[in-house]
Amino acid sequence: MVCGGHAAQDLCTQFYWRVALLARTFGYTQDFHVVFFSKSFLTSPAFSGMVDDFTKDFRLESGFVMDASEFNGTAGRWPILCSHWVIDTSENHEPQIQFRYSVKRRNVDKNLKQVFVTDDGSCLLKRVDDSNRLSRMIPAPTGEHIDDYPVTINGFTDKLGNNLRGRATEGSFGFLQKRDTFKGADLKTSMFTITNRSGDGVPVDSGNFAEACTVFAVIKNCYKAIKSEGTDWIHDRDVFVRMTDEFTSSDSYKEFEADCVTLALFSSGSRQTSLSGYSSRCRTWDVDNEFFPVSNRFMEDVALDNLDQGGSQMLSEIQRSGERFASTWLEDAARSGNLSDNARSLLRTWGEILKVSFKYRHEYVNTPGRTEYGLDRWDAGFIQVYNMCFSTDRYLPAAKKDKTLQDLWTRFCEQRQALSDSVVSQYREDTGF
Repeated sequence: MVCGGHAAQDLCTQFYWRVALLARTFGYTQDFHVVFFSKSFLTSPAFSGMVDDFTKDFRLESGFVMDASEFNGTAGRWPILCSHWVIDTSENHEPQIQFRYSVKRRNVDKNLKQVFVTDDGSCLLKRVDDSNRLSRMIPAPTGEHIDDYPVTINGFTDKLGNNLRGRATEGSFGFLQKRDTFKGADLKTSMFTITNRSGDGVPVDSGNFAEACTVFAVIKNCYKAIKSEGTDWIHDRDVFVRMTDEFTSSDSYKEFEADCVTLALFSSGSRQTSLSGYSSRCRTWDVDNEFFPVSNRFMEDVALDNLDQGGSQMLSEIQRSGERFASTWLEDAARSGNLSDNARSLLRTWGEILKVSFKYRHEYVNTPGRTEYGLDRWDAGFIQVYNMCFSTDRYLPAAKKDKTLQDLWTRFCEQRQALSDSVVSQYREDTGF
């Protein structure tokens, strides 16, 4: 194949290429139908050369998509496409960059013992160039690569081994592990304060903090929304696309960006931690959490109210520390009028959770097997407080039975969902994802 690369290794694209070659060589004018089992051919940047070549002479007349799980013996859910292509070599023919398919669904009438195939709307498959991927919105970190830095596999621990792919740069304080495909959005996209050992991401510093948080929040929350709709099988390996210049240059984008930064601190995959004596690469490290969203002043007051529950020691640490980057960024956004009411409400409730839960920290950090969770650190992140108070962790049952604390968590989840809905709605409206 002339295109080479991924397309040359894919059986589906090999077949398409041969069909196109025969049609061009012998001057066929008939249309043809093809069934193939992956829509990546039409959407993935990896196949862009093949699609460019194919759509020069062919046009999608019609097609439909069905869930593979509708067929007996099929494992998993993914789209099967049936396509009706027409040879089009007219002078006014323009290669397609998006393809409309109807969605078919199987319905069973148990009384009549019959199976029906019904229409269930349509989906639009779009060509995504590599330069148009959502992750391309993140600027490269400004610092040079460094050699001495800690790494992690989950935000709390590291493992021995030589497989080190993640890199850190001078001045970086976080790491975004990213897969901007729908299939990789769940388990392959996380935000850390420590470099992820396996790589597949970008160091986060003051120069790309907002963009990294925006990309992370969009991917995680769109995945969650689409999953809840039950249409995740259609999106399958879709690539998240970057937002339009019209949107990113508008005044409303500043508020959208601030909403995303707020969500990035509290989404699934938010694994920003603060740790003392963290063991990695044959030495120990103290890890600050620059993603901590509230001010030193706020935490000083919390510590003063809990002097007998570990507050006295933490108070001196707070007073020696500078403001965390996320706290300063969010204060600037609020001062500029770019922080939405939903984001403000969510941050206020998180502050209340920090206050009410503080009294449980001293007991938790002295529980065997839980000392490494870092609750002795004043800037402990969302995942650390969540593990202590709201997870299925069997330790510290008092926190999980605290009605005030659990009511705050219920309110927090409702506010987070409202903020998530707003971000997802704006992103999908702008990009059509």
